[in-house]
Amino acid sequence: MRRLLLYVPAAVLVAALAAVEVPLVAIGPGHVREVLPLIDVRHRRTYEPQGRLFLTTVSIGRLTAFDAVAAWLDDDREVVTESDVFTPGVSIREFGRRSLSQMDESKTAAAVYVLTRLTAYPEEHGDGALVQSVVEGTPADGRLHPGETIVSVDGRPIDDADDVGRAIDRAGTGRALRFEVTAEGRTDHVSIRPTILRGEPVIGVILVPGFPFEIRFESGEDGGPSAGLMWAIGLADLLTPGNLLAGRTVAGTGAVDAEGTVYGIGSVGHKVRAAARRGAEVFLLPRANLEEGRAAGVSLPLVPVDTIDDALRYLEQGGT
Repeated sequence: MRRLLLYVPAAVLVAALAAVEVPLVAIGPGHVREVLPLIDVRHRRTYEPQGRLFLTTVSIGRLTAFDAVAAWLDDDREVVTESDVFTPGVSIREFGRRSLSQMDESKTAAAVYVLTRLTAYPEEHGDGALVQSVVEGTPADGRLHPGETIVSVDGRPIDDADDVGRAIDRAGTGRALRFEVTAEGRTDHVSIRPTILRGEPVIGVILVPGFPFEIRFESGEDGGPSAGLMWAIGLADLLTPGNLLAGRTVAGTGAVDAEGTVYGIGSVGHKVRAAARRGAEVFLLPRANLEEGRAAGVSLPLVPVDTIDDALRYLEQGGT
């Protein structure tokens, strides 16, 4: 009986440690997804890829005290404070919303660059004005989203971004405008009242001409900007005759803008390890992250790039 009584407090302690959250987060290798099946191009000829292209992710999990001990003992996971990952004062729900918005913005930027490089876009474009990005804290924040196309304002059809600007100028700040937007076959109506910024009425969006044909990227619940480079390579491969991947298994990561610049991102080491386990033969990454990638300690060739063109050129030249 005495021995049993000694065990009870220990069991209670373990249960408490397993239930109490601490302000710590574990970061580790996430899932690896094949990019090319996630891109759907319609009403435009595409070419059969000859190889595999992977985007990489990290897993992020909040910890209990018990989990934190296990994570510290796990060489695969890194334990950091919540403030290293989440902006103070921003709820987890809001963090998730912003993360998904960053993913949508990365898709749009990648598509804008590839279409500009490979087609007559933006001179030849589709109807409507495509939302490339939304400025946080402006009237459009949370109302419009990257990747949506504005097809009418107050019932007037929109041909390009200039049409939206003129509608906002006419309205000023006196009333809300009614925007009809489409995305992936869905149509929504959103009312937004402009505000004044630098003496001009604005709603807080950056717009580009609508794409000349339909492009869909299926990212699911993955968020953040770091898949931009792989979206760009995947779309370029589908739209280009020839053999860009040349039968190779290529993985990578990197945030991009519509001008084709590749920016550094976080947690590269975890992504390199995830890609190596999935059988990648080469890993493309921002030059700014090269040392972090090397520190992952895996025997996977790393190719640093500064631009999307650098990555495409490397692949076009057969990896030299």
